[in-house]
Amino acid sequence: MLYLAAVLIVASVALFVAAPLGGGPLATRRTGRDAAEAERLEHERALAMQGLRELEFDREMGKLSEPDYAALHEGLMARAPGARGGGRRFARGRRARSVLPPMRGRGRGGKLLQRMRRAAFPIGARVGAGRAMTAPLIEARALGKSFGTAPVLREINLAIEAGRGAAVVGANGAGKSTLIRLLAGLSAPSLGAAMLFGVPARSLKPMQRRRVGLLSHQSFIYPNLTARENLEFYATLYGVAQARAAAAEWLERVALEAAADARVHGFSRGMEQRLAIARAMLGRPEVLLLDEPFAALDADGAALAAALVREAMGRGCAVLASAHSADALQELGFAVLTLRRGKLVSDAASAAGHGTARASLARQVS
Repeated sequence: MLYLAAVLIVASVALFVAAPLGGGPLATRRTGRDAAEAERLEHERALAMQGLRELEFDREMGKLSEPDYAALHEGLMARAPGARGGGRRFARGRRARSVLPPMRGRGRGGKLLQRMRRAAFPIGARVGAGRAMTAPLIEARALGKSFGTAPVLREINLAIEAGRGAAVVGANGAGKSTLIRLLAGLSAPSLGAAMLFGVPARSLKPMQRRRVGLLSHQSFIYPNLTARENLEFYATLYGVAQARAAAAEWLERVALEAAADARVHGFSRGMEQRLAIARAMLGRPEVLLLDEPFAALDADGAALAAALVREAMGRGCAVLASAHSADALQELGFAVLTLRRGKLVSDAASAAGHGTARASLARQVS
């Protein structure tokens, strides 16, 4: 009996000692914590690497000053061990710690760089505060679109700021309408990002969508309603105050007041295009995406449309328009970009043999 008791005591002591060392509940909990910590560190590193890529893109596009870039880059490199020139040697730097607080629980997505900037520079004391650093309203980042195995758009990089415009020209089937649809959020990109107001175009909230005017090959005009009823409907949809008065004003502006109470199914193609232009602009959008805005218009209609686009740009609207010919849009001060073999090139870049173009070089409309 004494022998059996001794054996039980020794076994109990052995289990008690062995439990913390491995195999027991405490060891299991510790192993779980270690795995969770490793996963957290890996996630943090992945976020930092993503931030480095976005940082390099913003620097290339001229949206970051060198001091901003240096400070943010140092903080990110401290959190991305294994990156070129990076590692933990920055972690002990006071500046690196102040630039980027721990990213635990920060989430994922395209707003990473905005969070980094807010963390790095307190409001009212940020590097670059007090000077104009306008973010683009329309932006494409390495944007690509394929249908099946056939690529239509490849590595499209584009940024258009407030009050500026870019004209995309190209042959039939070059991908102009596809680019407009991607930036409008009507189609999902195969690669890269299509952004409006710094947000992925397909993630815009209803209040943000009200700030976008779209003109496409589909007029979005209801044929069994009158011209007036169509504009009143869209004015209400966009939250325009005094929808009836706004509809009457825009019918006059596009020279359709005489046909205001006629049903649209009896309109000519040019009249329907004028009405579609009014529909796209009556909400005073901050972004205009225009797919061949002068299609089906006579000389007077084209001049009227150009005047409305010029007015919109004058109040700070960013405009991207597609066309077969850029003559009319060049007169408005648009940067001219050409879609060729799925890539976007500017006149200057085409001559130099480069494959990308930046619409931020568009001239400001006076």
